[in-house]
Amino acid sequence: MKQLMYKQSFRKRIWVSFVCLIVLSIMATGTATYYIAASAMQKNAFENSQTTISKSSQAVDEKLKNILVVVLALMFNDSFKNTVKDANLAQQGNYYFDLNALQNVFDQMKMNEPIIDSVLFSTPIGDFYPTNQHRTTTPFTDTSLYKRLQEKEGVLFVESHEDPLFMENERVISMVIRALPYIDVTASNMYIVINIKDSVIMDYLTKDIKRSFTHYELITNEGKPIVGSQLELPWQTDPLFLNQLNASKSGYFDYTANDKDYLVTYAKLSVMTDWMVVGVQSKDDLLSNIDAIKWVVLLIIAGCAVIALVLSNVLTGFLLKPLRMLQAVIKQVGQNNLTVRFQSPYQDEVSHVGYQFNRMLDEIGGLIHEVEEVGNERRKAEVKALQAQIDPHFLYNTLNTMFWKAELNKNDDVKEMILSLSSLFKLGLNNGMEITTLEKELNHVTEYLRLQTKCYPGTFDYSVECEDDGLLRLPILKLLLQPLVENSILHGFKNIQRGGTITIRVTQQDDKLLIVVTDNGAGMDAELVYRGVTDPTQTRTSYALRNVYHRLLLYYHNEAQLQLTSVPNQATMVTLTIPLEIIESIPTGLKGAWIR
Repeated sequence: MKQLMYKQSFRKRIWVSFVCLIVLSIMATGTATYYIAASAMQKNAFENSQTTISKSSQAVDEKLKNILVVVLALMFNDSFKNTVKDANLAQQGNYYFDLNALQNVFDQMKMNEPIIDSVLFSTPIGDFYPTNQHRTTTPFTDTSLYKRLQEKEGVLFVESHEDPLFMENERVISMVIRALPYIDVTASNMYIVINIKDSVIMDYLTKDIKRSFTHYELITNEGKPIVGSQLELPWQTDPLFLNQLNASKSGYFDYTANDKDYLVTYAKLSVMTDWMVVGVQSKDDLLSNIDAIKWVVLLIIAGCAVIALVLSNVLTGFLLKPLRMLQAVIKQVGQNNLTVRFQSPYQDEVSHVGYQFNRMLDEIGGLIHEVEEVGNERRKAEVKALQAQIDPHFLYNTLNTMFWKAELNKNDDVKEMILSLSSLFKLGLNNGMEITTLEKELNHVTEYLRLQTKCYPGTFDYSVECEDDGLLRLPILKLLLQPLVENSILHGFKNIQRGGTITIRVTQQDDKLLIVVTDNGAGMDAELVYRGVTDPTQTRTSYALRNVYHRLLLYYHNEAQLQLTSVPNQATMVTLTIPLEIIESIPTGLKGAWIR
């Protein structure tokens, strides 16, 4: 080797010397770095796993604590106390009054803790719950929740199950608690049930750990899943596995199953000490970065050995740097991150392409924002329409009328009103769809008018006419007619006791659908009201007409019209005109916002 080196030129020998020195130095540095990094990464990986599981446990814990606080606040509410008193005195006549009084309390509970899905307060005189939810016929005392509560002191948390109390058939986690007694109020045989969708708890559970663990669950001390995959894994029935889980409040340990090594990390909840969050990670996957470091060190050593021979890699990397930056931006955009922008200190052709790409992203962002704004406006209009339908005064008058008719033993009228009210809400909600059929819309307004004639007997008569039964199958925006007839009743017939008439007539004129609502009430200044409805700069008047007009524009744009004419005490007409070409292009089952 010496003789060979002596025969080489000085330049080559210096080159060989530097190559050997660099390679030996890098090998020594790389080996030391590998072992230090591997040890630190393993320790950090274990600690990070524990931190992640602890955060998820705390997130779930915090939510359960918040719900307990909300329930305690409920039991100190005056409306709740009055309900307890009425229940103790068996005053069933106060049931509807108490139910109405508790609605604001239930709404406040959901506002304070949005993860609450449903609330039930079971008493001897009946169940109290938000009236916008559909109760099953199953008594609370016949459910497994009641039976399990009798076997446990204090608060009962029940793992994921099908909700037996409400008709939504959701899978929920339930919190059941006995109503607390007060100094002047006893609360025997009264129970509060709070339901939380298990999917919501799963979201809090997986917010931090979803991408970090091979498997994760919220389980009991016996290994039974509370929420999550609901799959029983082989090691969950292993006594050794369960003993290690119950050894302390939190921690991690190694576990081997099916000839594969795992890191099991766990943290118990403080509210439910027999519940815990468990995450399982493959140690091979967890420590895969250590192998990556080893290969990186080897590659660096090899790269440094040939760097003097292969300068093309350096030059290629320098020339392609702007393109790689643009590639990274495009990759992030492909992952739905539209906020990223290309930046480069270079002024070459690739950079110009990147700046044009930025401009395109700005235009896309503007279009998305515009679509979102339209969608938001449509949702607001829909909510306002539903709120208008379920008017508190209308509900109060209807229920009050039903009560007095029941007192007078007019059971047939009560039955008819209950069926009409039920049908009214069912048709109005329309399974969450914004588009209904003309037939259902006419049925909806008919039920509303039928109820109002019961509430204001003799004040007015009504008729609903459709010239062609074939029109009844046409799809149409829901809740267009009820606000119009409500205007006629509340404003047109405000000062009359008898003789009122409301007529709804549906006709086809050429290629347009005409819906005309006519009443013989007090009338109005049609031109002034129309300006207030259509001109956003005018003082807002006639809320119902504005809502109908706004929704017509959102769904049918300028191709639909709302017209007003009025002769006081003779005829006031509201005419809706919708082109049939637009109506027939809308699928009846369309859900969500429709954008042409």
